[in-house]
Amino acid sequence: MFKIKNLYRNSALLMVVASLLMVGCKSDDKKDEQQSQSTTDVRLQMNWTHEYSSVGLYAAEKKGHFKKEGLNVELIQGGFVNNQFVNPIDELLAGRADFVLSDAASILLARSQGKPVVAVMTVLQRSPAALISLKGENIARPQDLVGKTVSVSPDAQAIYRTLLASQSIDPSQVTLVDRTTFGIDPLLNGDVDAIGAWIINEGVMVTQAGQEANVILYSDYGINNYDFVITTTEQMIADRPELVQKFVRAIQQGLDDVLADPDKAVDLVLEYNSTLDKADQLEHLRAMVPLIRPPSTQTGAMQPEVWTFTHQVLVDQGILSTPIDVSAAYNTSFIDEIYGN
Repeated sequence: MFKIKNLYRNSALLMVVASLLMVGCKSDDKKDEQQSQSTTDVRLQMNWTHEYSSVGLYAAEKKGHFKKEGLNVELIQGGFVNNQFVNPIDELLAGRADFVLSDAASILLARSQGKPVVAVMTVLQRSPAALISLKGENIARPQDLVGKTVSVSPDAQAIYRTLLASQSIDPSQVTLVDRTTFGIDPLLNGDVDAIGAWIINEGVMVTQAGQEANVILYSDYGINNYDFVITTTEQMIADRPELVQKFVRAIQQGLDDVLADPDKAVDLVLEYNSTLDKADQLEHLRAMVPLIRPPSTQTGAMQPEVWTFTHQVLVDQGILSTPIDVSAAYNTSFIDEIYGN
């Protein structure tokens, strides 16, 4: 009888323990489910309106890379609001964005003013900046600019002068006029012989106008700049490095999706701006793709020498009055973590 009672007692005890274990498992399952469903809100201020140049961001969102990292990302359109250009760095420092799209020169200038902004990855590894002319002008190399009239916007004249200096061309041998309007009409009308522009914009427009273009790509002559860099603050990197890592990884994966199938990726652009023409956007995107990950490079990676070169141009041209610590303007650790560098 004693053995039977103990058997019942032990069986009951086992049932209680099992019940407690089941409750514990359910509690853990619920906790895991809640954690998987929790997301972190992130705001990204773009540097322009919704179009092909931001397709890597769209892919990160629409392909679920942000979601997989537990991020709920708001892509804030840039451009002009009430006739005022939205300065991404200003938005970042005002706390209206957690990350922004900016460029290396702007970051270096901001840091020279004591603004704690840092680049964490680049969208384009080669700059689209170029001197573009109609084929009939026979401007195939920098030396062909001698005796010609070139229109370059004031903010791009530093790299233009750097190009001439690198090729030992006397600036007085080329007529330089300020470029103050968008588009390619000055080229088509014969008002100027070449314009400082981007191959992914005006370069495509020349072809669309039924003309052949000659292109002098600055980066072919060692003059490169990062024109699309993901940027945040020193505080974000110090306080929330895991968030920065997730954000960088998601965009890197989005860019890889674009490279894998640009023709399909262009559909994502139209989801953000249905007023755009698909064929037009695809032409621009195809021109941009080779600049994202050139041979022997890694998506999103930044090279110290590009930053050093941009800094030197700004100093040489008097845009930066005194040199600054270039290495503090960018952080490659997040991309390095992805590739195990």
